[in-house]
Amino acid sequence: MGGRGVVGPVGIIGPSGSAGPRGQKGNRGENGFQGPRGSPGPRGRPGPPGPPAIPLSFKEDGLVIVDSVTPVRTQHRPAMDLPMLDQGAEIFKTLHYLSNLIQSLKNPLGTRDNPARICRDLHSCEQKLNDGTYWIDPNLGCSSDTIEVSCSFTGGGQTCLKPITVSKPTIEVGRVQMNFLHLLSSEAIQHITIHCLNISVWKSAEDQLPDHRSVRFKAWTGEVFEVGGELEPNVLEDSCWIKDGRWHQTQFVFHFLDPTLLPVIDIYNLPKTNSASHYHLEIGPVCFL
Repeated sequence: MGGRGVVGPVGIIGPSGSAGPRGQKGNRGENGFQGPRGSPGPRGRPGPPGPPAIPLSFKEDGLVIVDSVTPVRTQHRPAMDLPMLDQGAEIFKTLHYLSNLIQSLKNPLGTRDNPARICRDLHSCEQKLNDGTYWIDPNLGCSSDTIEVSCSFTGGGQTCLKPITVSKPTIEVGRVQMNFLHLLSSEAIQHITIHCLNISVWKSAEDQLPDHRSVRFKAWTGEVFEVGGELEPNVLEDSCWIKDGRWHQTQFVFHFLDPTLLPVIDIYNLPKTNSASHYHLEIGPVCFL
């Protein structure tokens, strides 16, 4: 075998190869410098004519509130001022809308179109209203989620929600509205009565038999009201344990300074009897104040 020869001359450039696989996306680059401001665009067409009046305004609580209107004379104004008048009319139109909105918030009527936040707001208004059915919107959002409630002005402006049926602890109110109602209230109360025949539904721990379990109630927050528990309802009457062939009742009162506990949303350990006619429930409304 001979020795290694010298390097030959460089060959011609060959054809381009096929594209390789796509690489990973790189990091976003920095923002460039702001370019120079462009020249103003062409002037737009004049808008439709505004309302024939401009409201006078006055100040209330630091806000400009529209109160009345006064005519505007435009026959002697130059044509170049018309677009400015149109803009001013839109501004005053917006102020007029805001004025009406503020007035409706300050003086709600409790109707579906003009609901109050809670019944206590209606109770604070100047007009004297009678107890009855009104509309509220605790979150002051879209009018589609307003709630029909019973207002007790003789009770200081209580907002009362009735269950769908008196035999089930179910209230047809969304969680968002209920949460706002809890935030706007300082206490809540609800009555529940169990009418019974020859059965026992509630006894203190020392009076219970080994196979007896008293009824338990589930709070809105998921906690449980039960005999001897941290949360225990007041019992106004407990005569269900009397077995004389007559109807009796046990009355529970749930009254708490923490309004988030109510309403009661479920009941456990109801008596298991051969006939459902041995007891029936009477779920009262939950009232917030």
